[in-house]
Amino acid sequence: MWPGDDAAKQYLIGLAPFVEDDDWNIFPNPSYNQASLELSILVGFDVEVTLLDASGKIYWNMPMHKLESDRINVETSGMPAGIYHVVLRTDHQSVVKKLVIAR
Repeated sequence: MWPGDDAAKQYLIGLAPFVEDDDWNIFPNPSYNQASLELSILVGFDVEVTLLDASGKIYWNMPMHKLESDRINVETSGMPAGIYHVVLRTDHQSVVKKLVIAR
């Protein structure tokens, strides 16, 4: 975890803030047709989002780019039911949350 002074330095040099579990959300979870990622802390910073199944197969990917909105929508209607991993990557960190897709 970044101490307060280091967090301020992150912003000054243009690096994305350190993301904690409570800083981003996936809803609805479980998802049926579409899931949304709420990423307000990362607006204006480069992010990549990847959705993988338990075997590591990539089902959806948003390549690294500057996030212009606080919400990313992911179409899940064509995906098999199961537990998926949503990997959020910034220029210096990767964090993962689970997403359940139900039918």
